Amino acid sequence: MVLVEVVVALLVLVVIHVVLRSRYVKPDTKSLHVAFIHPDLGIGGAERLVIDAAISLKQRGHKIDMFTGWCELDNPKRTYPETRSGELGMHVIGAWMPRKIAGRGYALCAYLRNFYVALGLIKYHYTKQRFDVIFSDQVSASIPLFKFFTPKVKIAFYCHYPDLLLSKPGSPLKRMYRLVLDTIEEVTTGLSDVVMVNSDYTKSIFTQTFPLLRRLSITPLVLKPGINFNQYTIPPAFNLENLSPFNFFLSFNRFEIKKNHILAVKAFNNVIKSLPQESTKDLKLVVAGGYGENVADNVQTAQQLQQLVQELNLSEKVILLKSVDNDVRNQLLAYSLCLVYTPEFEHFGITPVESMYLKRPVIACNNGGPKESVLSGQTGILCGARSDEKQEDKYVTEFSEAMKTIAKDKTNANTMGQQGRTR
Repeated sequence: MVLVEVVVALLVLVVIHVVLRSRYVKPDTKSLHVAFIHPDLGIGGAERLVIDAAISLKQRGHKIDMFTGWCELDNPKRTYPETRSGELGMHVIGAWMPRKIAGRGYALCAYLRNFYVALGLIKYHYTKQRFDVIFSDQVSASIPLFKFFTPKVKIAFYCHYPDLLLSKPGSPLKRMYRLVLDTIEEVTTGLSDVVMVNSDYTKSIFTQTFPLLRRLSITPLVLKPGINFNQYTIPPAFNLENLSPFNFFLSFNRFEIKKNHILAVKAFNNVIKSLPQESTKDLKLVVAGGYGENVADNVQTAQQLQQLVQELNLSEKVILLKSVDNDVRNQLLAYSLCLVYTPEFEHFGITPVESMYLKRPVIACNNGGPKESVLSGQTGILCGARSDEKQEDKYVTEFSEAMKTIAKDKTNANTMGQQGRTR
């Protein structure tokens, strides 16, 4: 009953907030003090976005402080250099708090950790320096705290994707648990002064997923992620062991099941089997991305990939690289033959943009964010799903055909890469 009362109270709050707030705020050109709050500042597209947004604001004369529940500031393989340099005013609060309890309650723990970081931000607001804007990223649960304790501060919420769609179905008890959390997500999102999403695709999903916000005419703005060009310099020399420039495919993403690195391995296996041995003897596939030994999904994904590589006898052809630093990442992107971007219905996908900026073509699924960033036939190849293949293999044939097209005509691949840079 207490949870129901909380949800009802939040519903009342959001209605009052929408009725009373001004829908359009006159821009203020003065220097602002902006606080960013993000759950975990590790390696990933969402983390890259929030860091680049903070850097961009700082370059425009605004003061920035970054609040997070986790960030390994002493580990260059698990964090971006800007978080370690001191330029963003990093505040790591509650790193000791658990991510889950007895293997369950991941979302609830994320909410509790978000609350704890938010309380630290509010304390800083009153004891150190006042904020003008709070940029809340991914988790909206703490927005009511900000509205109550810092009522004069504007709240901007950035939604990468509705969290309720990321939860797997479960028992009746879990459905009740998720009902409460999902309602809190929708209501607290509506309490922000402005909601932003990362793509037109995510905007459409947002509108379908949150009927209350749709009825209240709360429509998110589309703010597509950009990149900080200074972080993507092409290395003058290639010095990665066991690889030769422009003779390897690259699958770059976090080691997570949903990122579907397995698709890249299976498609690459088809390429090796179908092309003449002479043309593929030095061709390789690199699977790289963020990895944490304390993240079960990362560990499970790496184990599955390693097992698949062994089953397909590709141990000499496929290289797994975990949590590479910036210099290695740039070398991989800039000197790959092509980026093989495997997630289906990706919310936006920053890696294709990075790859195109570094003049490399992109192979990706013809849906989600990549459909908005990659021009098929010009800056890469978008692949549809085949209905005649098993669910887990439905993109394998299309991806392998695209990879063969790139491998057989490297001149055209370079042309696509140049067009990507221009785009």
